[in-house]
Amino acid sequence: MANTIPTYEVTALKMGTLRADRSALVMLTDPGVEVEIPVWAAAVEGNGRRIVIDTGIRDPEWVRELGQTCEQQADETMAGALAAIGWSPEDVDLVINTHLHYDHVGFNTLFPHARFLISAVEWSAAQAPVLTQRALYQPHEHLLPPLGIFHYHMIAQDFYDVADGIKVIQTPGHSVGHQSVLVQTEEGVLCVVGDAVNMDENFTTGVPGGIHVSVSDAIASTEKVRRCADRVLMAHDARLLKYQRGGFPTIPAAAGVEA
Repeated sequence: MANTIPTYEVTALKMGTLRADRSALVMLTDPGVEVEIPVWAAAVEGNGRRIVIDTGIRDPEWVRELGQTCEQQADETMAGALAAIGWSPEDVDLVINTHLHYDHVGFNTLFPHARFLISAVEWSAAQAPVLTQRALYQPHEHLLPPLGIFHYHMIAQDFYDVADGIKVIQTPGHSVGHQSVLVQTEEGVLCVVGDAVNMDENFTTGVPGGIHVSVSDAIASTEKVRRCADRVLMAHDARLLKYQRGGFPTIPAAAGVEA
């Protein structure tokens, strides 16, 4: 008898809206064209687990002080979004951060019973960021009290098994230690990809996002996601709906390649 892999339900949680140059999403494309960028986290439930992937923006005013437009409705805080789907922070046993930029770790402190998974490479990078990414790692909200180094489990391997039907894969490029999460769903393998891929155009053209530490790593990570998953939940995908469950976008083939 074949082993049965459990399936999980994934819900998109909106954590606010930014505005940025479109070239931040697709490198060297439409510079000067400003676009709205939603910020998505994910709630994963199944097999007796409740898992949150990324925790959003904690302080929109701080973001605005950086000179970036940032809006956040009441149900776009992590507490508000969880309440809307019938969860409480106490229900969550695991938080996976794709990386440690400010819009992905803002509400880590909300979860009193969770353990946290982060790439060991990303952890080290956040302590001494490269010049072009220093602002993105401020204000180190992943280390707000009571959180400290011992709350985090550092992942040093690729294809790390979180649970049956959930793996973490290393997808560097956007940041040095970026990671993404593969989740078995009833619709196939979904990759909660964080910022490793921003939009379909990155898949179809092969051109990565404009915010990165390595173009070659970013391209390789896009292709890795394509090989590993059927569908994708991208952290800044404007097509997603608040609290969307299922029907996440399928991963397109590269231009000139039949699906």
